[in-house]
Amino acid sequence: GDYSIEEVETPKGFLQLEQPVKFTITNTRDYDKDEDEDPILTVKVKNAQPKGKIILTKTDKATNEALADVEYELTAKENIYSAVDGSLRYAKGATVAKGKTDANGKLVIDSLFMGKYELKETLTNEGYVLSEKVHQINLEQKDLTTKEYVITKNVTNIAPHGEIHVQKRDRDTLEDLSGVTFQLTAKEDIYSLDGRNTLLYKKGEAVSMDISENGYYVTNELGEIHISGLPLGKYELKEVQELEGYVKNNKVYDIDLSYDHTDKIIYSKELD
Repeated sequence: GDYSIEEVETPKGFLQLEQPVKFTITNTRDYDKDEDEDPILTVKVKNAQPKGKIILTKTDKATNEALADVEYELTAKENIYSAVDGSLRYAKGATVAKGKTDANGKLVIDSLFMGKYELKETLTNEGYVLSEKVHQINLEQKDLTTKEYVITKNVTNIAPHGEIHVQKRDRDTLEDLSGVTFQLTAKEDIYSLDGRNTLLYKKGEAVSMDISENGYYVTNELGEIHISGLPLGKYELKEVQELEGYVKNNKVYDIDLSYDHTDKIIYSKELD
């Protein structure tokens, strides 16, 4: 005859059956026998486990452009156990998954077991600052029917830089002085902030941007020097060649363009 098995209680950590399992007993002579020669029919009842998915989208905070190849690591915030037999799947702090964003700035981590996780950025693009934020991911089964719990994260990176603006004038007449040479050097070892910790400039090394050579910059016809695109850090600026008829300004200007852990994009210093 025809039979059906209907589940009346679902095991913890699993989804209920979507429909009863139906089967038919036919000619028992074709079945395997047990030790008492009674026919055996095996009916498999399968329960699925709910899974979690993380969808992260990474963009530039200023331009909203997608950022590819930003690397992330997912770790277990707590011990995560198997719903099948209670065995330990991931110990607290263990790495569960690693990945990087695609050309559209997206990273998908799926097939995750229920539990608490932490997602953090481990490497970002050159010129950007590695995000310090640790994303808390809590995957908790809320019912017996939801197959997948999706968590979306829209996150950004910033690419801050430093700028120095110098205005050189005659102290008495306030006339703009063109042709005065300054040199910019690193006051400290300056490293990248993208997670690679790359040494960009050694302490005392000349810092050249744009068309500058050996860190030398000359005031233009308006008595100005504009230096932009500097990696964040501490610098020193000093006058190295004055105009004829003038006394050289021997002051060494300390310029602090250090990262302040905010979302500020431009760090600027003005010298008059």
